[in-house]
Amino acid sequence: MKISFWKTGLFVITAAALLLSGCSFSINLGDTTPTSQPPAVIISPTAGQETQPPEATATTASIEPSTGTGTYKLSTTQFVLPSQAFALYPPEGWENQAKDSKEKVVYVSPDGSVIISTRFTNTGYKLSPAAFEAYINGNQENIYSTESNYLELSRELHSDQGTGMVYVTFNYNNVPQKAEHLYAQDGNVIFETVFWTDLDKWDSDVDFFNKYLDGITYYGSKVSSYETYMFVQQYVGGDNFFSLEYYTPWSYQVNKTDSKDFTSISYIAPDGNAMINIDYQNDNKTYWTKGNAGQWALSALESYYAKGSGDLKIDSDQINDKGFEQLNWHTLQNGLVGITVFFAKDTQIMKLTVVWLKDYTDTYQSSLEYIISTFASPPAQ
Repeated sequence: MKISFWKTGLFVITAAALLLSGCSFSINLGDTTPTSQPPAVIISPTAGQETQPPEATATTASIEPSTGTGTYKLSTTQFVLPSQAFALYPPEGWENQAKDSKEKVVYVSPDGSVIISTRFTNTGYKLSPAAFEAYINGNQENIYSTESNYLELSRELHSDQGTGMVYVTFNYNNVPQKAEHLYAQDGNVIFETVFWTDLDKWDSDVDFFNKYLDGITYYGSKVSSYETYMFVQQYVGGDNFFSLEYYTPWSYQVNKTDSKDFTSISYIAPDGNAMINIDYQNDNKTYWTKGNAGQWALSALESYYAKGSGDLKIDSDQINDKGFEQLNWHTLQNGLVGITVFFAKDTQIMKLTVVWLKDYTDTYQSSLEYIISTFASPPAQ
């Protein structure tokens, strides 16, 4: 599959600059209809639908060397990702810092001033235009959450066509940077290519990036049954009390609370049909025991997910292989399935819950069980 992107120009972007705000996309609890019915994770490629990629080994291309501006040029030897998700012509002489990956490549220029990366994510089924935009919002927000002077310059989205382009600037090690993110949806797979360089080198480097982009061919059907949502970042909370991982394209949300001693945040899937929720409390006076900690966790689950109706049913209550108490549960009326682990020490208590709509079990269960497995207290190093 070849995607036609708008070329990155040397002109000054005149769109009003804006800071990327938090996404307001919230869990739908059953009011979203997928564009193709799950379980999309077992969809097989349609025979003859697209040209098959070459074997997943480097092959000699039949094109002439493609030189860029300055000293950069593309290799004439085509690289095919081991998973066969895409094929491209890598920058000659650049190190691929993800050389063992089946999901991405990350090329860094010899002087370390330019990064070009391409990767893919299986979303389980083809996202709607609104969910595709939510994916982009969450991805941009989380990737740059720790960078100083972050500014989104502009974006051009064609969500109905499954393509998007976002330009940003930020500081890295006190050096102004500029980056371009290109998104392309191919069925239930989203491809992302990023170009990142020193701001003062943008004009001299951007033509080379366009040449790199011209040489990419995507094969979404090759990875349509791949595991969903592979790329994660670490969250450390509770004044270094615990850690866990979350999926980079999932949107961050701060949940309203009435207590200064209690915090609650969520990471929400782009389609709104799954969520990671993290609750933490420390009032510096309540000392937790196994009994009152369990009651605290259960009351919170019933209040939030069953709205106090008694509709939440515990399927199992056990100590998991990491030594944390784990509840597997479901609700009857709104069709939720969830896993909760909680942990208390002295006056601190926290609860990690992953939840998805029952109809999306094949899309989310495995990925969210992985999130549960990453929970650690003290934080993982």
